[in-house]
Amino acid sequence: MKRYKNILSFGLMIGLLITYSCRETIVPSEKELTDYAWTLYEADDFSEANQWFRDGFDKDSSYMDAYNGLAWSFGKLGFIDSAITYFELGKTLSWDESLTPGVNLDIFAGLTFANRAIGNDSLARVYGRSFFAAQDPVSSEPWIFPHNSLMNHLDVRLSLASAYFSLAKFDSCVTEVRTIHSGLAITKTFAPDINTVLGQDELVKELETLQDLLLIQ
Repeated sequence: MKRYKNILSFGLMIGLLITYSCRETIVPSEKELTDYAWTLYEADDFSEANQWFRDGFDKDSSYMDAYNGLAWSFGKLGFIDSAITYFELGKTLSWDESLTPGVNLDIFAGLTFANRAIGNDSLARVYGRSFFAAQDPVSSEPWIFPHNSLMNHLDVRLSLASAYFSLAKFDSCVTEVRTIHSGLAITKTFAPDINTVLGQDELVKELETLQDLLLIQ
């Protein structure tokens, strides 16, 4: 009986060692860590997502989507400066389009939103224009944020239009507003007299109207 118990214990120990050994060999990649972080992000668990994005970043400091995720989660947590820092770092990296398609667009969009949020309209304009320059209008589908389908290229364009207004580039603002109208199938004629206070006020009100419309799209 004692020998049977010893054999049983030995067998259990070997089983545990094999299990432990197998577990040791299963090490998640930076993509797997980051993909799981995005799952948490999509569930609105931004704090936990941020930690998993950090794990992806620690696993491979050249993995662009980990920077992207860190930045978006920092933005959701209200740390806009940190978001901008990681977006800026991420945009300098290369990426595999087959693994993380459009991640560069995610970063340019994030930089547009973040800089606009802190009133840095000059940079919001730069990154908004970079966003649209990076997207092929012929072969590419219009951008939709892959982790929140309610956010798309029209939101980026609205931020760009708002930045133009703040920079007193009213002609460019009107052009962007008309493009948004086209994207929303709005057929009305929009031609404010931007050289007057009333025309500029009309432009502001239209930006506010479009903001409300995009929130419910």
